[in-house]
Amino acid sequence: MTEKAKNYLILGGTSGVGFSLAKYLSKHSNIDVFGRDPKKIKAFNSPNINFFSHEILSLDETVHEIKKASGEKRYDGVFVSTGSESFKRLGAIRQDDINKIFNPPIISLLSVLHLASNGELMKEDSSIVAMSSVSSERGKSGMSLYGSSRAAIESLIKHSSNELAKRKIRINGVRAGAFKSDMHQRITDKMIPDQLKEYEKLHLLGFGETKDIRDLIIFLFSEKSTWFTGSIITIDGGFLAR
Repeated sequence: MTEKAKNYLILGGTSGVGFSLAKYLSKHSNIDVFGRDPKKIKAFNSPNINFFSHEILSLDETVHEIKKASGEKRYDGVFVSTGSESFKRLGAIRQDDINKIFNPPIISLLSVLHLASNGELMKEDSSIVAMSSVSSERGKSGMSLYGSSRAAIESLIKHSSNELAKRKIRINGVRAGAFKSDMHQRITDKMIPDQLKEYEKLHLLGFGETKDIRDLIIFLFSEKSTWFTGSIITIDGGFLAR
């Protein structure tokens, strides 16, 4: 690594966009990854990636683990993309579902915000990006918990941007439609061909690719986005335009 190498933290970095971003950034930067699948990081075998296995259960515990992993480092960028997909109708929701679906993405982002707002974790002129979803805007049966967690993330982004600006830290969200990823595969595997075709048609430009989302995050990390903060940027192939 050169002296100019940057430092990045990715929460949720062993699948989908997080993993793609870790691979891309590790070519020229130091990456700390929190996730649940160390095999992927080990298989990638980059000396520039440090992996930390952590199950997100509480704010205090997650803050502690992030502080321990970061040490004296300060990050140029943090990407938060934790949680899992789930379809649960209202009458079937239990406390365990809230713990599994709603809490992890909120706790992850709040942990980063807690540290950043206290002058820890981030450099000046750094950038936080959090993953959201079109489900925060478009209602669908069975998506109440998942969609409301993404809406909460978007609200956190808008409110926290006011505090973080005082420390010259930007925060933005990426509101994504359906793009090809591990999660997307798990969802579409349950569809019959006609259902899958109709689902794709809902996106004017078809399903996206992981790199489409990754490239937007890289832009939001870069100096080209220095006047972006508190924004939720939709990248959905035209899904919400219908």
